[in-house]
Amino acid sequence: MRILKATIAIALLTVMFMAPLSVYGITNTKSVDLENYSSVNKQVLDHADNASLSVTGDITLACWFNLETLPSAAGPGALISKWNHNAGSERSYFLAVKDTAGNVVAESDYRADGFTNNVVLAVDVSATVDATGEWHHLAAVADVSASDITIYLNASDVGGTPVGTATSIHDNASAFAIGSLGGPSGSDLNYFDGQLDDCGVWSRILTSAEIDDLFNQDDTYCDLTSTDADLIGFWRMEDNGTDESSNNNDLTETNSPTYNASVPFASHICGAPAVEDESYIIELLSYKPEALVA
Repeated sequence: MRILKATIAIALLTVMFMAPLSVYGITNTKSVDLENYSSVNKQVLDHADNASLSVTGDITLACWFNLETLPSAAGPGALISKWNHNAGSERSYFLAVKDTAGNVVAESDYRADGFTNNVVLAVDVSATVDATGEWHHLAAVADVSASDITIYLNASDVGGTPVGTATSIHDNASAFAIGSLGGPSGSDLNYFDGQLDDCGVWSRILTSAEIDDLFNQDDTYCDLTSTDADLIGFWRMEDNGTDESSNNNDLTETNSPTYNASVPFASHICGAPAVEDESYIIELLSYKPEALVA
């Protein structure tokens, strides 16, 4: 047994000298729970307009969601938005789920003039999202110059044909929000009722492989959610709306949303070799050479 442990330790040290490991943990023990109580008590997290959030070209929006109530016909339950529905030219982009004829539909939209010149994709996902209390990962990837949007549900392209010809996203003063269309200044509506986790915005087209990594926490997940050069904001919802990106787009809470222990995946270790049991890596990294002595 001592020989086996010595062999493992030597192999690990060899790997570390050849390519030093930077191992760190990403905590995922909480999600934000947003309630759609009434017109005066609806909950949202938001940030005022700034240059980093005002993406005008290619964009990717992604978020885990867990519905507490199914969307109503009144309008979409927005996951992510930069949008002022009450202003004539302050509509930029959003990702949402909504009701169409009793079916759950995933929708993403962006506007070139802040008003009507848009590209929108809406796809029925009720075959998968058919009940409350289930976690799903939703992402929208907009190739803006090509007037194209692709929506992924649980890392699978849901298909559909985008409508519209817009080739840019309007830069305006609308607030950025998670959980509604717009911020809490009176322009917000279409609140989300349920839990959200691991929400992010990138100013580029994420590949299908990268979307899969976000869904499965594989390969590029750690870089995508913390150090990616085009990361605009990433919010893990660990008891707050802190942004993991260098842009410091920390969110303000309205009407005291709560955080609970329902999450779509467990905490994750970054920088370690891929193994089935990540706790084994931690054990090896903390192993003391003197323990090899009988």
